[in-house]
Amino acid sequence: MSVQDNKELLRRFFNILNAHKLERLDEVCDTDFVYHSNAGEHHEGLDDFKTNMNQGFQGLPDMELSMEELAAEGDKVYCVYRWTGTHKGDLLGIPPSNQKVDIMVNTVVTCRDGKITDMYDFYDAMTMLQQIGAVSDEVRPGGRDWPTGGTTLRPQ
Repeated sequence: MSVQDNKELLRRFFNILNAHKLERLDEVCDTDFVYHSNAGEHHEGLDDFKTNMNQGFQGLPDMELSMEELAAEGDKVYCVYRWTGTHKGDLLGIPPSNQKVDIMVNTVVTCRDGKITDMYDFYDAMTMLQQIGAVSDEVRPGGRDWPTGGTTLRPQ
């Protein structure tokens, strides 16, 4: 597969997710597809990933993933995408808040023989939890006590 073919494969992947047609992921993902994230998520096998995505759609029924940047080299595709939605259902055990989620995600995907074999997402999970009201902004950098207004932090 060419670099362009691999980029198109990832575009199809996002289109399938945005249409909430999880049964069509078999068209673009290997059966042994593996998903990882820096937030500790790990899903072995395409069926496990589909279960996870279905839970995500229940929590964020209007979830949308939009590609912002796309590059590829060899069998790797690199993408920056925006993940948006409204927290209208249970998400990670957190009851609905009707708050908006809007985060940027960096992902690295491996493609082999016309299928996506693995995906690794890097995103700010704390910001997502703050956006749905599960975590106060006071417990993270940028919260109420975080220095602002040009304050310079110096090592002690």
